[in-house]
Amino acid sequence: MKTDHPIYLFLSTGAEAFRVLSGGQDLPGDYRFSSLTLKAVERRIDGIL
Repeated sequence: MKTDHPIYLFLSTGAEAFRVLSGGQDLPGDYRFSSLTLKAVERRIDGIL
């Protein structure tokens, strides 16, 4: 998460960070924030003349 590092740090501090950004919404249960990496869609031309 190189480009979103500040927001990642903020959200990883705990559920209060989510409440601040969501306007006071409470989350039922435990709060866990993590970063996921998804493989990008590949667009490729295998051969062109």
